[in-house]
Amino acid sequence: MLQPLDHGITLSLKVGYRKLHLRHVLSQISSCKSREELEKSVSVLEAISWTTSALKKVEHACVLKCLGFLSTSEVATDSTTEESEKELADLVANLNSNVSVEEYVKIDDDLSIEEENLHVSNFIHLDTTEALALYEEDDEESPMEYCKIKDYSEALKYSKHLKQFFLNNEDSQGLAKLNSMKIHLEKQVFCVKKRNETLLIDFSRSN
Repeated sequence: MLQPLDHGITLSLKVGYRKLHLRHVLSQISSCKSREELEKSVSVLEAISWTTSALKKVEHACVLKCLGFLSTSEVATDSTTEESEKELADLVANLNSNVSVEEYVKIDDDLSIEEENLHVSNFIHLDTTEALALYEEDDEESPMEYCKIKDYSEALKYSKHLKQFFLNNEDSQGLAKLNSMKIHLEKQVFCVKKRNETLLIDFSRSN
C-alpha cells in the first residue's frame, strides 16, 4: 500500500518549486508590459519541468526520515531544503511585500487539488524526435568569435525560441536539456539584477 507524501517531503518539493517559479517571474518582469503578459509567461510545460527539477532536489535522507525508516537523530539536516529556503527568502525580499517565506510556500495549502499523472512525455512523442546535426569545432584555440547575445537577459529570450523549436519538432530530449539551461539563465539574470542594485545603493551612499 502506498503511503502519502509526508509534510517534510511536500515542503521540500514546494520550496524548490516556488524558488524556480519566483525566479522566473522576477527575470521576466522587465520584459513584460503588463501583469497579464507576465502571467502568460508561465506555461503548463514549464510548471511541470519546475516540479520535476524540484522533485529531483529532494534528498534521499529526507524521504527516509519522513516515511519513518530512520529516526530524526539518524538523519542529517536536509541541506538542500535549507539552501532552497535561503534562496527563496532572497527572492521573496524582491517582491516589496509583507509576505513571509512561509506564507509564500503555503499560499495554496487551502486550495482543492486532484491527482494527475502529468509528465512531459504525455505531451511529447518520443518516437518522433529528430536528430540535430551539430557542427563540432576543432580543438585548436582560436580567437573569440563575435556573439549577438550580449547578456543573460538576451540569452534567456533566445531560450524561448529554442523551446518553441523543440516543441515544433516534438523533441522531448531537447526540451529536457533546455529546462536546466533555462533555470540557470534565470538564476544568472536575477544575480546580475541584484548585483546592479547593490552597486547602485553603494554608489548613492558614497555620494
